[in-house]
Amino acid sequence: MDVRLPNGVILANVPEGTTKDAIAAKAIKAGLATAQDLFPPTEGMGGTEKVLAGAVSKLGDWAQGAQQLVPGLISQEEIQAKQALDAPLRNDPWGKAGAIVGAVGAPVAAAMTLPGAATVGGGAAIGATMGLLEPVAEGSVAAGKAIQSGIGGLLGGAGNKAGQVIGKKLVQRAANKAATAAASKVANATKDATTQAGQQLGYVVPPTHANPTMLNQMLEGAAGKLTTGQLAASKNQSITDAVAKRALGIADDQPLSLGAVEAVRKQAGQAYEALKSLPGKFATDAQYADDLALISQRNGILAQEFPELATKNVDEIVASFSKPEFSPAGTVEAIKKLRADARTMFKSDDPAKKAAASAYRSIADAMEGVIERNLANSGDDALLTSFRSARELIAKAHTVEDALNEGTGHVIARKLGSQLAAGKPLSGELKQAAKFAQAYPKATQEVSSSMPGWSPLDLYGGGGLSIASSSPLPMLFPAARAAARHGILSAPYQAAMTAPKYSAGGLERMLGGLLGSPVARTLGAASGPLVYGR
Repeated sequence: MDVRLPNGVILANVPEGTTKDAIAAKAIKAGLATAQDLFPPTEGMGGTEKVLAGAVSKLGDWAQGAQQLVPGLISQEEIQAKQALDAPLRNDPWGKAGAIVGAVGAPVAAAMTLPGAATVGGGAAIGATMGLLEPVAEGSVAAGKAIQSGIGGLLGGAGNKAGQVIGKKLVQRAANKAATAAASKVANATKDATTQAGQQLGYVVPPTHANPTMLNQMLEGAAGKLTTGQLAASKNQSITDAVAKRALGIADDQPLSLGAVEAVRKQAGQAYEALKSLPGKFATDAQYADDLALISQRNGILAQEFPELATKNVDEIVASFSKPEFSPAGTVEAIKKLRADARTMFKSDDPAKKAAASAYRSIADAMEGVIERNLANSGDDALLTSFRSARELIAKAHTVEDALNEGTGHVIARKLGSQLAAGKPLSGELKQAAKFAQAYPKATQEVSSSMPGWSPLDLYGGGGLSIASSSPLPMLFPAARAAARHGILSAPYQAAMTAPKYSAGGLERMLGGLLGSPVARTLGAASGPLVYGR
């Protein structure tokens, strides 16, 4: 049989059953191969052993290079013999890594022990010295040493300087990024708090609206920005309706309607009706007088600057309510009348009527304040609690009614936001919903039609690609986009990816610190041996 040796030589007519050792002995005796060819020094060595052997081999190179500084102490043939012996190890990735570790170890040790080693001059000196220690296997030893020492000194000094400059720039860049992030955190604090509060209610937001990272932009772009926004608005509509129902105590399975809201208001109004039978009268106080004075003052400012916007009879109306006391029945009826007239006038486009409506509502608020303080002074805690609850519930009922679309039975979050912007005192979840609508008007817009699962673009795009590629796989494109939309609007993704991260510059700060450190700057001295070494 014929046997091919590791060096490529073929032994012909080798008897069957000849052992490997016998074949090796025959090849070596015949001069067809060397022991190194047949038994590589790295055979049987693990990765760690090869790394260590590579590092030791590099130290051996420097020992030979140092001997070359003394003429006649070592020949170039001896250096070549070592290179040939080390070739299998140096050609192995692990062994090569070990040689690099050995080359880098010397400047690191110098930086940690020698004074001035971390300076530009120190790096140049270390690089030049390592160049002198690198062995010259061929040609003029003196010329080779000079070239290697020059290259090592140049690269060592340049590497040190580059580490200083680049490290400083990275640290400065990190500081700039951190400052920008800190400023953004302050600027977005209110919006971020609104987002978090809204999400606790169940609202969702297209990720790029809250946190426009590259990943969010890519995913939302793939899902379709327009359809993602529509899906978010559709999801949010049910949340707004649920918030309104909870605010009024309406059951989840009961539809929202004017009748349902009126029933809540009527039930709460019984607490007002109960006040009519109270004995005595409600005494006004200094707070009430201040409230009325403020109403007149506001109207007076308008009258001076913009007479056409002022309500001419506001002072007369305020004066008519400036009394030392009211009967409970008269107070309740007056409040009902004031609020009913205010609601009617608020619907007018006439600025004067709107101003009068605001005055009427303020007078009603002031009279309710009188009732509350009188009940508090009476010591009837149960009646006081009942009145306060009824007052708050009626206010919420008016808020919901003003935001209700009678045709669809949905409460429009953006209308809640408009009420808040107009100065209406919202509270609780209704206020959170209003603030969320102000922050994300597109995500809370009224949805007047059902949301299609797939857009025509999805279908046409998938069909076109399927025809062009003669493959049915592109038909999955619409389903993939729909899945992406639901994915980025899911609770886990919203919790993880819509909150901005304001920690910035960490990578640059770390790299800058490393490059600017004495040890890292001195590593430039190792670049010479890595360039011209084996």
